[in-house]
Amino acid sequence: MRLSKQEWEELRRLLHDEDKPIALTAALIAVNASSLEEQQEAARFLIRSFSQAHWFLQMQVQDCLRRNYDSVRDVIAEEAAARRLLARGEPLSDPVLRFLVHLQSTEGKPPEGMECHGSRKDAT
Repeated sequence: MRLSKQEWEELRRLLHDEDKPIALTAALIAVNASSLEEQQEAARFLIRSFSQAHWFLQMQVQDCLRRNYDSVRDVIAEEAAARRLLARGEPLSDPVLRFLVHLQSTEGKPPEGMECHGSRKDAT
């Protein structure tokens, strides 16, 4: 499923919703069903909002970024580099940076024994 330009414009407005779960859910949909540019914008939003999300949404964000790693690899690298510059103390004491570094080191592959369902590659 791909979002049309009009659907993306409507969804993009939800990224600014005051209700954080709504904004994060909109970004999850965008990463899974948008063009590359839109995926990257939504992925950046997910990463920057990660620490404010409820644990269940954090798990969904992790799974989404893992499934779409090839499309959002550059955003992950940029956000990890920016977080490294801002890190105080041990860099990996930042849970978001720790997750991004793990994603990079595994190239988005799920932990052994865990399968990601709903991959974009499966949808084509």
